[in-house]
Amino acid sequence: MRTLNDRIEYTLNKIRPYLKQEGGDVEIDHYDKDTGILYIKMVGACNGCYLAPSDISDSIEGLLMNEIPQITAVRLADRKDDGYRSLLEQLHHPRSIKERQKEDK
Repeated sequence: MRTLNDRIEYTLNKIRPYLKQEGGDVEIDHYDKDTGILYIKMVGACNGCYLAPSDISDSIEGLLMNEIPQITAVRLADRKDDGYRSLLEQLHHPRSIKERQKEDK
């Protein structure tokens, strides 16, 4: 019997070739068994890409929910090292670098 993690990886392997064509990939961050939500990280060229949320909702989420009934939703994991998201946050909510560093501690 395969573990839930094995089943998730097996299913993600079906979509990985398409992501890798664009220089990206997907990784499991964590699964919340209480809510059924799987949190994933987009890596490589997909990390920070403005299309990542639609890739998740249009393809990855549907595939995983269809093949693994325990998964109720798929969400992009919050990553502090996501340069693109960080840049957008700074543009929309300007603060000094020192203020941001204090918040991160």
